[in-house]
Order: sequence, then C-alpha cells, then structure tokens
Amino acid sequence: MTSPASLQSHERLSPLGCLAGAGGGGAVFWLYWRWLSPAAPLVFAVFFSLMLCLLVLAVLGGIWQLLTQGFSRARLGEVAPIALVCAVGHGLALAMLAIAAHSAPSLQVLTQAGDIAELERRLARGDDPNGLGRVGVPPLAFATDPALVALLLRYGADANARDNDGDPVLSEAARRGDVVVVQQLIAAGADLEARSLDFERTALEEALDSDHPEVAALLRRAGARDPTVTAANGRPLGSGDPPVRVAKAYNEAIRVRDGVAIGGLTTHAGRFLAGSDVEWSEWRTIRPALLELAAGYWNEGAATLALRGQDAAGSWITWRFQLVRVTAEAAPEAGDGVWLVERSSWVTAPSASEPAQNGPADRR
Repeated sequence: MTSPASLQSHERLSPLGCLAGAGGGGAVFWLYWRWLSPAAPLVFAVFFSLMLCLLVLAVLGGIWQLLTQGFSRARLGEVAPIALVCAVGHGLALAMLAIAAHSAPSLQVLTQAGDIAELERRLARGDDPNGLGRVGVPPLAFATDPALVALLLRYGADANARDNDGDPVLSEAARRGDVVVVQQLIAAGADLEARSLDFERTALEEALDSDHPEVAALLRRAGARDPTVTAANGRPLGSGDPPVRVAKAYNEAIRVRDGVAIGGLTTHAGRFLAGSDVEWSEWRTIRPALLELAAGYWNEGAATLALRGQDAAGSWITWRFQLVRVTAEAAPEAGDGVWLVERSSWVTAPSASEPAQNGPADRR
C-alpha cells in the first residue's frame, strides 16, 4: 500500500513530472513530424507521445521515492517494475518510429514519381536536397520536369550533381535536348566544363553529338568552351591530312577490337578497354568498314570532320569526329604533335541511298 509520505512525494513531483512528460511527448511528436512521412499514420505519433508522457511521470515518480525515502529493498521492488515497463515501452515506441521512418519514400523516389507536393513538404521540413539516399545519387539526378528541377534548386540542390553513371545533370539535360532544364542549371551555377566519366564529354559536346543545336547555342552563349573547328577558325581538311588518317584508323581499330591500337588513337581508351562483349559487338555493327571524308576543318590544335561510309547492309552512315593535337608540352612522347580522337558520334541514321555531302561538321 502506498504510504502518506509516498503520496506527498508524488504530489510534490506532479508539476515537475507533468512538465517533463509534456516535454518528452513533444519531443517524440517533433521527431515524427521532422522525419516521418504520411506513410506513418498520425495516430501513431499521438499514441507514442502520450505513452512517453506517462512513462516519464512513472520513472520520475520512482526516482523521487528512491531519493527521498532511501534505497531499501522494498522501494527497489516498487520501482523496478515501473522502470522495466518504461524501458520496454520506450523501446517499442522508438522501434515503431524507426520502422515508419525507414518505410517513408525517399526524396529520390518522390522526384522520380513527380510528387511535387510531398517533395516540397519534405524539403520544407528540412530534408537534405543533396542527400544520396540508399541509391547513392542525389534527387536532382532523377528530375527531368522543370518544375521539379526548380523546386530542388530553390531548396539548395547542387546544380553540379551527377547521376549513377557519374555524368553531370547538365550533360544529361543537354543530351536530352531539354532547353528549359539546361537554362535552369546554368542560372543555378552549373559548371559548363564538367565532363562525363565515360567519354569525358562536356554538356556542349553532348548537345552537339546528340544534334541539339538550340541547346548548343544556349551553352555557347553562357560561355561554354566550343572545340568545334569551322571555316571561321580553321582551314579545310584534305583526305590525306593527319586528322583524317587518325579518324579512319580509330574507326577500324574499334571494328577489329584492337585495344592496343585504340590506346594510341584516342584520349579515352580506358572506356573501350572496359567494354563488354555486347558493347563491342554493337560498336562494330554501327561502324562502316570503309569511311571517306565528307567535310572537315582543322587548325593547329583541333580538328572537326565528318566521314561517310556503308555498313554491312549497304546503308550509308555519317560519323563526326572531334580530334585534338597533343604536343610535346602536354606529353613528351608526342614529339612535334600527335592527333587523338576526343569523341565520335553517329550523325545520321543509315539510309539506302547516299545523300548529298553537305558538310555536317559546321553547326554554327
């Protein structure tokens, strides 16, 4: 039976216990509001908050008895069950909160699903717009809708984020030809010279290779370095000039899967050497056995040219090549200059008859 002294102790504890209980319950509710999504029903948060209030009251009541009435075996027997219930109940509450938090959709999932309302709610409460989540990629890498991009950027998303292939989101937008998203990323300070990890291409180079002249023009106006050589900054190429010979040798090395030759003909040999059998088969299929110069220009440091040829089915294909001249200053073994392929792209789809050779290398 509870003694009068114990009752008085509880009475003296009442204001302190109520304050502590309310604070503990409020803390749990804040954790719910801060970290959980609507996937965890609000009733859970209310229940856990009330339970914590009662648990705090019980624990403080027991501690107060121990401090004021001594640590007798009888008193320990009264407090121990209360402490046990408190520990178990609190542990269950935290476990349920953790499970609910883990089951909440990530910002990446919300972005990919286009759930702007929930994404904004989560960002407004403080979720990290640059968090990598379980997929190891920030939410911006999944955003293709300009409204989603604007929302993420407004809450501090890094405009230089990269996708799971290591490509900058600006390069991805340029490859898609997404003028609006490219504008948004430029305005947010995206690095115009950031390169993809596979073929080390900039956003402008992706736009050129994917045939998106509007995006390319936008990037040029923003200050992107343009490696394209045209009649304005170069002279016409002849079929026997070094850049043309290197481009042809590079094409043939890919067709016969000659890794050693590729290593001396391109700036990104590692990407080919790491290619799978399936990739090598695809690369060989889309490259004509014989290529001839269609148009091109070169200067002291770079060359841009288009080569045409027929594939195994007899269809004509045009490939564009961008080359750079490596000098002894950059590589001692280069001597007075070695031409290397920086990138190549499929300009036209195969056609049954050969179209006029218009010189697709000049895209200005």
